[in-house]
Amino acid sequence: MPVAQWFIVIEMHTVSASVSIPNSVLTEASILRQLSNIRNVVPLLATIHTSDVSYLVFPFYRNGSVGDELLRRRSKSDHFSQATVSAALAVVMVYAASDGSTHRKSGIYFSVIRIFVGICAAVRVLHRLGYVHRDLKVANFLLTDDGTPLLTDFGSATRVPITIGSAREQQHMVDEAAEMCSMPYRAPELFDCQIGSVITEAADIWSLGCCLYALCYFVSPFDLVYEKGDSVALAVQSPEKIHYPDVKLFDKHLIEVMRRLLIVEPSQRLSLEEAANMLTLLETNFKDTCDGAVTV
Repeated sequence: MPVAQWFIVIEMHTVSASVSIPNSVLTEASILRQLSNIRNVVPLLATIHTSDVSYLVFPFYRNGSVGDELLRRRSKSDHFSQATVSAALAVVMVYAASDGSTHRKSGIYFSVIRIFVGICAAVRVLHRLGYVHRDLKVANFLLTDDGTPLLTDFGSATRVPITIGSAREQQHMVDEAAEMCSMPYRAPELFDCQIGSVITEAADIWSLGCCLYALCYFVSPFDLVYEKGDSVALAVQSPEKIHYPDVKLFDKHLIEVMRRLLIVEPSQRLSLEEAANMLTLLETNFKDTCDGAVTV
């Protein structure tokens, strides 16, 4: 039986005894139930409500998140491969490169495209339900034993579109984004929320661009800006200044997908379908030309 079926982790939401269950808990539980049959979404096992605490019960995944895996690899500059190669080649490479670490022993063959397309599959269904996640980041994708990414943490999700019609609505959205949306992955429109603008699922597209970058280079393109204490709000207005390290594993076509996801104007960003299709085609071409110079 898979490990995820043996252990559970409980997410707790504390509420005032004088009020009902907060809308965020009800919304998260509702979304998870609607996504219960989606392969790339963490399953909700149960909900428990008391007078002052609500619990959402989830499976436990011993591999942690995509973010955890990237952190383990970052110190060794151990990049994911760009695409999946044949199963036979993957087995040979896992065996040849094995150094006793957990992720190598598991026999999982990680690839940027495989993980990202799985992520897109989960987000696409969420968008079809009329929601935007608002906190897509590598830490919010858990990894199963076979390396499948599962989207989690829907506490920040909300209905879209949202029209910003007044200064009050603008400030409310800015404050909400500051609380719920991780800054290095936050879309430009969520920093200023200009009056007259409309917040759509395109905010998630920007975050996915940051996730794709992190899958290749271990961190969001704005993590270093954030760590230095510089203005991320200003940095996201100039995505053309993003540095793409010269890593031979990743070709110009993959980088072009990142660039087209990380566009300031929301309407000009790639759609999920376009991004997934481009990467799937890229993976097919990569398999045909793979020269074995990839790592696992």
